[in-house]
Amino acid sequence: NSSYDSQVVINTGNDALDLNTLGLSYIIIDGRIDGGLQLVTPNTAGASVGINHAINYVTLTNLDLAGPGGSTPITMNGDNRGIDATAWNGSVYEPINHLVVSHCRIHGQVNNLWLMNCYNTTIEYTKMYDSAAANSVTYHANVCATSGCTNITWRYNEIYNHQVEGIMCIFGGAANWYIYGNVWHDGMTGVSRVLEVQDGVEGPMFFYNNTVVNVPMGNRTANGGTYAAGSQARNN
Repeated sequence: NSSYDSQVVINTGNDALDLNTLGLSYIIIDGRIDGGLQLVTPNTAGASVGINHAINYVTLTNLDLAGPGGSTPITMNGDNRGIDATAWNGSVYEPINHLVVSHCRIHGQVNNLWLMNCYNTTIEYTKMYDSAAANSVTYHANVCATSGCTNITWRYNEIYNHQVEGIMCIFGGAANWYIYGNVWHDGMTGVSRVLEVQDGVEGPMFFYNNTVVNVPMGNRTANGGTYAAGSQARNN
């Protein structure tokens, strides 16, 4: 029925989608066409997609994860996230295995993604943009904040108009990140960045065949962070 040929929108004022059952496996959530399903991030400490327990083999594709912000920073009322893959159960972060984010749009949040203890994850063919907050002293903007994630493939994405961090690795423990074939362009500010490691040893990180245009800072360290032995950046 052609009357149904429009974007489906889930906007509840809270998390649009929560994966909240322990041990979910082999699930595909697919908007079918580019942005066919929009999941709206609230202007609170919420998310478009929240992953709250251990999962295995979950794919998110053709989704429009839309935050409250736009091309100009607005005041945020919480550390909101497009995908909040931080499965804290009160004592530990549960493992998230084989998460795939493909052909999505993630935009308008403080953090487009937050990945914690994710393993064998792929972020590909996705547009990430407008990660910002007018009150950035309170809510530090990141395309992707991440900790303790291993075997991550980040490929063929377009990232632009981000306020501060691109990929920010914190607390140590990242390993085997393969970042290739991405286009990073037109940062929002004079401190927009691509890849930054903080707080400990991160990697090895492999940064190949990327294009960076009008983003002031590329691969960087801060707050005592270091790249693990074997890290390489080539042919960018």
